[in-house]
Amino acid sequence: HWRVNHEDEKVIDILSEDYKMNLLDTGNVFMTYPAAGVSMDAWEHVKKQNLSTQVSPLFGFKLDNFVDEILQPYVDELERYSQEVYDRIDAMSAEEFFNGLSDLRKEVSANEAVARLLSQEELVSLYSIYVDFFTENGGSLDD
Repeated sequence: HWRVNHEDEKVIDILSEDYKMNLLDTGNVFMTYPAAGVSMDAWEHVKKQNLSTQVSPLFGFKLDNFVDEILQPYVDELERYSQEVYDRIDAMSAEEFFNGLSDLRKEVSANEAVARLLSQEELVSLYSIYVDFFTENGGSLDD
């Protein structure tokens, strides 16, 4: 059903469409040839990309572990406000949403709970809590 191209052995030629399987359904795609017309070294690029990935800086961060009596009222207000905004958005048509998105962003940014929780100026905010968590777990603010 296929053969290696005689002129360029880095390419597969399809000889028949009688048997064709979705490459992603075959299991470990790195153990098979790439699809027709794709360079044979395609997997090397993907492997290199996979090996260069990093663990998310959010891995292990759970807000419940950090919210204290100072932040809890703001978190409660944020949950209430988020539901209100969600309900309003859910009731909008796509056109209403896109036409009102700029105003909605301004409104959310002006909300006291949002501003307080995201503040870089407040000693205790979600921002400061996350920065502490991130640096204590090996993260660098220089990256």
